[in-house]
Amino acid sequence: MNDTKEALERVKKKVAEGKIQRGSVVLYDWELFGQVPQALLRDPTIHPTAKALFGLLHTYSQHKSLSKQVTTFVSQETLGKCMGLHYTRINKWLNYLKKRGWLSIKRRGLGKSNIYTLHSRPSTGKINC
Repeated sequence: MNDTKEALERVKKKVAEGKIQRGSVVLYDWELFGQVPQALLRDPTIHPTAKALFGLLHTYSQHKSLSKQVTTFVSQETLGKCMGLHYTRINKWLNYLKKRGWLSIKRRGLGKSNIYTLHSRPSTGKINC
């Protein structure tokens, strides 16, 4: 069975179980995208790599709208593979975004990925565009 047929069967099953209402719009992974706030995109003081990393983090979040509190716990190694960077460079850019107030980082413990909270506005309150 091809991917589209399998996806359709999964949707039909969820409709039958009442998990999806008839008439709902169903988005597949290949139709989703990451979001970056305009203030972050337009800020000339923020490095382009940090902007791309913010968008990539958003693709790993449950909520696809930045109007809600968006959290994710993707590993730095995974982020590094996606961006073609070593995980230590990812760590640098995560701290760069944290310092400028665009995300919060909560450590979960040794060997576990951190929890990242993305902010639609910098927590510092400072917007440079």
